[in-house]
Amino acid sequence: MKSYQGKDGRWHHRLRQSWLKTADLCPEQARLDHDLALPDRETDAANIGTAVHAVIEAVLPEPKAVDLETCILGFDAAWDALVDKLGDGLQWAKYGPKTARAFGRTCTAHWYNQVYPELHGKPCTLEAGFLVPFYEDEERVVELSGTIDYVGGTGLYAPLKDWKTSSRGEYVVWEKKRWDIQSTVYAFAAIQTGMIEPEPDGSTNFEFVVMHEDGVQRLVLARGPEHFAWLKSKVEALVLLIEAGLHTWPKQDNHALCSPKWCSAWDFCKGASGITY
Repeated sequence: MKSYQGKDGRWHHRLRQSWLKTADLCPEQARLDHDLALPDRETDAANIGTAVHAVIEAVLPEPKAVDLETCILGFDAAWDALVDKLGDGLQWAKYGPKTARAFGRTCTAHWYNQVYPELHGKPCTLEAGFLVPFYEDEERVVELSGTIDYVGGTGLYAPLKDWKTSSRGEYVVWEKKRWDIQSTVYAFAAIQTGMIEPEPDGSTNFEFVVMHEDGVQRLVLARGPEHFAWLKSKVEALVLLIEAGLHTWPKQDNHALCSPKWCSAWDFCKGASGITY
């Protein structure tokens, strides 16, 4: 994530997919992140997802099928390594040590039982990084970057997949279809880089594979030129904010992540007003 004015006088912006998602939730948090003024926060929930990702990345490319026990042991090893590495820097925002491990094992088992049989042995690319030109004009050049968990031309659901672990259960389908930005960025990047072949109308499907306590949700979203046009409109507004050099951006607190548990800016943002939860 970086923005600067080049020798040609134009602004050059490289925007991460994750940063655009943050900007959707709270522009001020995105500004702090962009200016490297946002304190790091490592939560238990996020690192459970990281450990499950590590298992998937390890076992899916193996030519010989692995068993469930191997996957569970792989999760335990990845989780223990993260806990040891982070130490006191790991914030127990959602779970305790025992319940975090139990939830991660459950998510791993659900992925193994409900997703792995479909994907094992199929050609794919894991952790597909991208850096693609998005648009440019006389004043600026904008690029998008990110990493797609899974790209594959075969499978029952969609060629682009992202693994999620959700303590709250299934995602709300209509919300994701209406305003999810991750799927739009990934679809655009995959088409632009030639990772996938789009449909004749220029669209493709993206899938959230959501592991939760009760199973796996397979949520497929269609993304195409109309979504890319709206993304461009949103990005144009964001880069103007960056270029203006403002010391504060609009603040959003109308979502659950605006809390002392989840936002590391809380103490000097909404928390500074004296509000407590």
